[in-house]
Order: sequence, then C-alpha cells, then structure tokens
Amino acid sequence: RLLNRGMETNLAKLNCILLGGAKTPQSLIERCRSSDLQIFPSYGLTEACSQVATATPSEVYSDPDTVGRPLDGMELSIHKPDQQGVGEILVKGPMVMKEYYKDEQRTQQVLKDSWLYTGDLGFIKDGRLYTLGRRSDLIVSGGENIYPMEIENLLLQMKEVEDVCVVGIPDEEWGEIVAAAVVLKPGINPSKLIEESLKMRVKKELGSFRQPKKIFFWSEMPKTGSDKTNRREVTKRILSSE
Repeated sequence: RLLNRGMETNLAKLNCILLGGAKTPQSLIERCRSSDLQIFPSYGLTEACSQVATATPSEVYSDPDTVGRPLDGMELSIHKPDQQGVGEILVKGPMVMKEYYKDEQRTQQVLKDSWLYTGDLGFIKDGRLYTLGRRSDLIVSGGENIYPMEIENLLLQMKEVEDVCVVGIPDEEWGEIVAAAVVLKPGINPSKLIEESLKMRVKKELGSFRQPKKIFFWSEMPKTGSDKTNRREVTKRILSSE
C-alpha cells in the first residue's frame, strides 16, 4: 500500500522493514528490490511470540522463496517430511507459549515433547526455512500434493493479476481439483484469453496437474479482519457458484 502511494523515497530511508502476516509475494519482493528497500520477510505465529524465522535483505533478494533462518534460541524441525522434504513445521524455544488459556485439549494437540506443531507446511534447506502454507490448505488431486501458495505466487507475477487465491474443490474422479479466484488489476477486463494465459503459465512452470481446472474472476477478494485472504469464504463462494 505504501509503495502504491509513491512512498519509495521515504521507505528507502529505513534501516529495517519487517514483513510478516502472510507470505511475501515475489512481485512485492521485486518492487522492493528495485527501490533498494531493506526488507526482512519473516515467518511466525502468535503461539511463538509472532516471530520464528527472518530473512535478511541479501538472503531474500538472492532467494525470494525463503523466510530465512530461525531466531536465536529458536529451533525448527520438519515433521514427517515427504520425498521433497516437505512436512509440518515444528518450533521449539523459550518464545513458545506455555498453553492455551483454559483449553487443555487444544494445548495437548499442538504441544508435544516441547515442540509446537504449527499446522504450517514447509521445508528446510541449508539452514533456511521455506513455507508452503497451511496443512489444511493442501490440495490432493489424483494422489498428488499441490501447494496453493506455489500457484498463487506464480500468478501474482503476471502483469494482469492484482490478487489470487487457489483452493481445492471436490471432484468425483480426482478427489479434488484446483480452482482459482482471481482479481484483475484496474482497467483489465476478464476474458477467455486471459483465463487461458493464466492456465498455460501454471502448466508451463509447475506442471499440468497443478493447472487450475476452473478460474473465477472477481471484483474483490474476501478478507479476514486482519486483511488476510479468507480462504474458507473463497471456497464457499466457489462451491455456491457451481
């Protein structure tokens, strides 16, 4: 929002810009790089005092997918990694909460042997953490695991796209299929040509099984109170339009 209001010069005076709340899109990282901004994308959650890992500007500009290394005193582990090393992110350290207030059952579900089970998917490479979204957001289509964030990050790089949310919807043959809700940039109208170009970009870069089978063009994306995309509402709207 600040970049859209022409504040690059002001932001360039800051020694540190901490980015969090959601995965930082590569398109935003590129905008920050072009303005020489000192951005520090981070990964965290409330149960661990908000911040778990952070990437330095040099790290993220050379490797836009990473959220960096764990903070001092914080340990990371990947639970039940698959062949690609992807699994649930576990966190341990003095910043992890003691318990959920008056909710012993939920506490026992997420705290085991001092490890916090975050419910987020990711992998660790060369000591750096890479996140792939919530485990509950995972799409399983024809036995293949599909991570919505990969598709969203790719589509957000396209000049026509303002916002996008990828979800899985039930399908009798494949179990789930990939569907995408897309908000185009102002002045760009939905068309079959744009729809096909979005599908082909995913097919070319990520493979045909990750290609959205259905694309819905909306004027705005439903958001939560904290301005994150409301995936549950996106799925609900898509299913109601079927």
